[in-house]
This record gives sequence, C-alpha cells and structure tokens, in this order.
Amino acid sequence: MKHIDKLLLEMTEKRSSDLHIKVGRRPISRVDGVLAEFDDEPVLTDAAVRELISEMGGPRLVARFEDENELDVSYKPDVQPDRYRVNLFMRMGHPGIVMRQIPRKVKSLDELGFSRTLKTFAHQSQGLVLLTGPTGSGKSTTLAAMVREINETESKHIITVEDPIEFVHDDIRCLINQREIGIDTTSFAEALRRALRQDPDVILVGEMRDAETMKIATQAAETGHLVLSTLHTNDAKQSVDRIVNTFPPEEQLQIRLKLSVTLRGIVSQSLVRKASGTGRVCIQEVLVNTPFISELIKKGEIARIDDAIREGAAHGMIAKNQSLFESWKRGDITEEDAVSFSNRPTDLKLAIRTAKFEEKEKARYENPV
Repeated sequence: MKHIDKLLLEMTEKRSSDLHIKVGRRPISRVDGVLAEFDDEPVLTDAAVRELISEMGGPRLVARFEDENELDVSYKPDVQPDRYRVNLFMRMGHPGIVMRQIPRKVKSLDELGFSRTLKTFAHQSQGLVLLTGPTGSGKSTTLAAMVREINETESKHIITVEDPIEFVHDDIRCLINQREIGIDTTSFAEALRRALRQDPDVILVGEMRDAETMKIATQAAETGHLVLSTLHTNDAKQSVDRIVNTFPPEEQLQIRLKLSVTLRGIVSQSLVRKASGTGRVCIQEVLVNTPFISELIKKGEIARIDDAIREGAAHGMIAKNQSLFESWKRGDITEEDAVSFSNRPTDLKLAIRTAKFEEKEKARYENPV
C-alpha cells in the first residue's frame, strides 16, 4: 500500500476531516476541530513529503507543483471510495500538504437536517444563491446536497466549475457536467463565460473570487439561470458587502441594483463542536431576498439586514443567534461555544440567561418545597 493511502486510511479510522503534512513534524489530523499528531508515524523529511506528492500524481503532478509552487488538486486512493481535496504549497523552501476528505456519498438536505428553505432555493428557476462561511464550515457539503436535491427531482442541465472537483455527482434525472480548474478550464471566469453557451439550467461556481467572476455570475442569474456559489464571509450582511465592495465605487450602484433583483438567498454556516466533544453541529443563518431585503440592498442600507433577518422567520429566514440558541437549548453545544460563534454575543447571553431563569422558575413552581 502507498504510504499516502496508509495515512488516509488511518485518518478515516480516526474520523478525521483533514490531514496536515509538514516537514519536521509527524502527520497531523483534525478530529472534531482539534489537531493531533499520528504517534506511530515518523517525523517527516523533505524527501518523504515529496515522495507522498509523487505517490498522488506521479511525475506530471510533481512537475506542475515545482512549476507553480502551490496547487489545488483532488486525489482518489486505491483502497477507499472517498476522494480528497488536496492543497500543495511551499513553506520556507519545503513542500507541505493539506488534504480534506470528501465522502463519496452525497447526503441529502433532509439527512443533514437543514431548513426547508434550502430546498426552496434549490428549486428556483433562476437567480443567485450563496453559501458562505469560513474554510471548513461545510459549504461544499451543503452545495452538493442542493445539487442532489435538483438531480433527484428535476430534469435539468447542471454545470459545475470547481477547484478542484470534490463531490462527484452521477446523472439521476439531470445531465451533470463537472469541470475542474487547471484540468478542464483555465479559470472560474472563463469557464463561467463558456458555460453560458452550453445550454445550462443550473451553474455551480465553486467560489466567486474576483469581480469578473461575480459580474458574469450575476449576469447568468439575471438571464434565466440558477447560479449556486460560495464566499468566504461570516454572515449574510458581510456577504452583500463583500460583493459590492469588490467593484470600484463607480460600479457599486449598478451591482447593488443587479444583486437586489437576482439574489434569491444566502446561507451562512459555521461548524461548532458538540457539547459531548464528539462531532460538530452546523449552525446556519438564512437570508431570503424578500421585497424588503431587496430594497435595503438597492438603497445600500446593508447594516439593516441583520434586523431584517431576525424579523423574517415567516419568510423562512433564520438568524444566527436563533440557530445558536436553539442548539444550546437542545444541549447540542455549550454556552461558551454558542457565545463565541455569535455575531451578537451580548444579545445571545441575555437570551440564555433569560431561558435559564425561566427554567429555574418553572422547576420551582412544579416542585414547591
């Protein structure tokens, strides 16, 4: 067995999400958000890390990496059904590797326990839906679940542009073409531009990294396509700000007007460690682009979006504090973690304090001394 496959097998046995390879350290895995070394593995040398890279892709991959010094690729071990997203990079003249496990089976939105609003987003005929959150917050998993929802219920042409391809989708009711940056196309913007000539119904853009990609994505959403994409932002308000501020000042009014019309929703995610210490809980903030939200975006009153989300439960919106509070109340996460992930920690502390007081009063009346 290849050494890299052995490490990935151990990683799976540890229920790890990520594998870190660094010269001068033993291999390190991340389990439930915590990093830990492989005690039974030797300290890695420069030559050993380069050999692991060679095992994944042979001379061609080694040559690409030596030419570019950093590379995003995918890898499928011989002994496992799962794929891995791989980032190769140089650090002080030494190679490094980070690998994330991508399960072969794509979970459904129901299996993930997500709000029905996400199904509504998946069944839009056109518009822009954004999945946001920090690296490692499960954005790719949620996007894959949305693609599965469309694939199982509608007959459409879905094009994905990814860097690299993570979840692999088989055609069920849909025709799905998945393209990888660096192998099938040169950039997100170029692939997105070409996709508009490939008769798509749904376009998944792995990440909106620059103004050109954002501009083409909003144009696609405006002209009869459903566009799904991601941003590395922490909440809906920040996501709208990021898109608008990517453009020069003279173009910001136009992009706000387009966004106010094309945006269908934003789902912002965080993964919070379970109170039990094993596993993590997905916390979501959900924005639905109602006429009121649309008007706020159009006018540039982005700061008011948080309040609009808190008051928008009837439209399927979920505030981040609400999601954190409910997870705490169920006992899924600790109070400390709930507060640390909140975008309005003072409000959440007050809500938790009130809930504790009400529970204490209820117990006192039900069990009088």
